[in-house]
Amino acid sequence: MGLFRPYEQGKHEPIKQKSAPAVPAAAPRAGTTAAQDAETARDLAAKKGRPTPSRAEAQAARMERLHPTLTPKQQRAQARIADRLERQHRWDTMEAAPERTLLRDFVDSRWTFTEFIIPLAIVDMAVSIGAAQWPAVSLTTSLVMTAIFVGMVVNIGWMWWRFKSELRTRIPGARKRGLLMELMNRMITIRRFRRPGPRINRGDSY
Repeated sequence: MGLFRPYEQGKHEPIKQKSAPAVPAAAPRAGTTAAQDAETARDLAAKKGRPTPSRAEAQAARMERLHPTLTPKQQRAQARIADRLERQHRWDTMEAAPERTLLRDFVDSRWTFTEFIIPLAIVDMAVSIGAAQWPAVSLTTSLVMTAIFVGMVVNIGWMWWRFKSELRTRIPGARKRGLLMELMNRMITIRRFRRPGPRINRGDSY
């Protein structure tokens, strides 16, 4: 002992602390069993806070996002939207036909008596109601209403005859089906409320 051997004190080398060898990370073992895979998946799910979906569940979720399951109410709503879009598409296709475009320009480029029928009829009816106690005024308003109706028929007939002649010249062989009703509706409607809206001014060439 150093207590009885002072000549040996200070000759001892300091004891070196040996560091613990580094433990290599555990490599994944080949040939793991299905139970071990499931346990690993559960461990990962526990770390994430939610279960890891299986492949079938992931595919089912993807198909649900692409093709969601709709309630009957949602299906009816989608059917209504699809029907409205289809009707709008058919309407746009029909209105884009060259003969209908020519008809709209033919009407919009002219002043017509028929486009003032609605305001005149409203005024005539208001006068007729307000002067119901005077038979002479009532008779006059009735005659005016008859004259308005006759003027409308004559104006539409004249415009239709002129349009057919122009249609034969510009678009030979064009179908006339539905064009007469289109002409009447366009002429009766006040210019600012026509749909599609006029693309030319009165008196412009087309």
